Amino acid sequence: MPHISAIVATYNRLNLLKLCLRALERQTFKNFEVIVVDDGSNDGTEDFMKDFLLNTSLRCIYCWQEDKGYRLAAARNIGIKFSNGHFLVFLDADMIANPNLLYGYWKAFTQDPKGVFWGDIFYIRSENIGKIEYNNIDTYNVDFFRSLSRANDPRDEVNLPEYEKVWGGNFGINKEIITKIGGFDEDFKDWGGEDADLVCRLVRLGCKIKRLHECFAFHLGDNFQPVDTLWKFGGVRLFHKEKKHDPCISRNIMNNKEKCIVKVIFDRSKYNNLLI
Repeated sequence: MPHISAIVATYNRLNLLKLCLRALERQTFKNFEVIVVDDGSNDGTEDFMKDFLLNTSLRCIYCWQEDKGYRLAAARNIGIKFSNGHFLVFLDADMIANPNLLYGYWKAFTQDPKGVFWGDIFYIRSENIGKIEYNNIDTYNVDFFRSLSRANDPRDEVNLPEYEKVWGGNFGINKEIITKIGGFDEDFKDWGGEDADLVCRLVRLGCKIKRLHECFAFHLGDNFQPVDTLWKFGGVRLFHKEKKHDPCISRNIMNNKEKCIVKVIFDRSKYNNLLI
């Protein structure tokens, strides 16, 4: 059984997903699996993943759910359901993990199994994405990636509550704990808010938040939204106007949600349609 399950959510980002997976193949920590959860891509991601599973050295599962709009929370919950690790690290398909990212999370988990950990994110400028090739990941030079990126993690430039500093694109948590509170709230069907809601509930449960500078990743694209513009997104409004004030820690989302068909490819070749 792997110690860590890295859950990668994606939607129509095949070219970025390829770089993300390459970085995971180059991790120094080896006792992990990857769960790629596809929110209904139609850009060739499924065909790529079928081939990838046959050729990669990674332990990897691919899950696909029908495109019914923005369902990132549901996608991440699917990743949780099919994960086998004691601990979970959430990454998005537009992230390039540094080679020691999973090792850094593993060290943190061994020191505090009930902690909520988040890593730095440096935003690669959009015009520089085309400069990144597989060999840049294989021969990893942090100075190369930093030269393509914004200087700072944007969370260092704004005043945010601690629970809003944990972003879904790069954070880690004990599987037992996140399952206990029902995973991500699937009421979030517009951008933003689902990660803040999750961490807010974890804090109420007594979990401590810790930043891990060594677990940094590079975000492919500098599309960070200024804080004063985030209210235009429905998920952010839902969190601040409603969910933040809901005292319930566990909403049993994963048990009561509407059943749906999920395509799953695992063990490299087995292919199933499962009702979950």
